[in-house]
Amino acid sequence: MVDVVIGRVAYDSYLVGTARMQNVNVIDTTKTVLAVHISERKVLSHGRRNSDSLYNAKLIGGRFRHTEGYPTAARLATTTDFAGEVFIIRR
Repeated sequence: MVDVVIGRVAYDSYLVGTARMQNVNVIDTTKTVLAVHISERKVLSHGRRNSDSLYNAKLIGGRFRHTEGYPTAARLATTTDFAGEVFIIRR
């Protein structure tokens, strides 16, 4: 793994994708966990506003497929049953 910088473009998909490629269990929890990104008013992407916003992308290089780190690429996911209980399923 390369030393990516949190808060810059591409670090999240790189970390998750690398974990998946190393057979780490990655679980997509988007259906059962509410995640909130805290930011300033009317600012959608702090990472892209920095002068070194492409630092991670340059470090990672063009051969890494970022789609490997998308939540939909996870082999496991959480879901709920009719009673609202959360459990893990295989995709």
